[in-house]
Amino acid sequence: YTPVLSGQFERSNVEEPFSRLLDADPAVAVWLKNGDHGQEHFAIKYTLNGADALFYPDFLVKTVTGGIRLYDTKGAGDTELSTGNSPDTHAKARALHAYTKALREQGVDVSGGIVVCRDDQWFLHEGEDYSGSKQLEPRRPGNGWAPFTVLLG
Repeated sequence: YTPVLSGQFERSNVEEPFSRLLDADPAVAVWLKNGDHGQEHFAIKYTLNGADALFYPDFLVKTVTGGIRLYDTKGAGDTELSTGNSPDTHAKARALHAYTKALREQGVDVSGGIVVCRDDQWFLHEGEDYSGSKQLEPRRPGNGWAPFTVLLG
């Protein structure tokens, strides 16, 4: 793969700052910016409105202890039109949760979820009950959002 360098993220104001967060995390051994389409990139099947589609998580991360983390970055706006609130993102979050859960049940060290940045703080939603970024309130129990911290190996 060609390395991703600062300034090479074409379509997202979230992906480049997230890549810097991964670069600074001592628990990250290596990360890859995944492609958006094509069989040469990693994808997870999901269903939206009865039709199957492929979801390409933005970042594939290997931790220093060998764990795998799969993250998809989204905008954290409060409107229904924000990418973090779209029906597509809800379906992708459910598919990602099911995928990582099935692998964990097989003994694989894998996790991941939807990542957003709001007010210069990063948040992660890992559950199947994705609430959308307009519900981002980490202090409210039960909504699934938590501050994104180091990957802890």
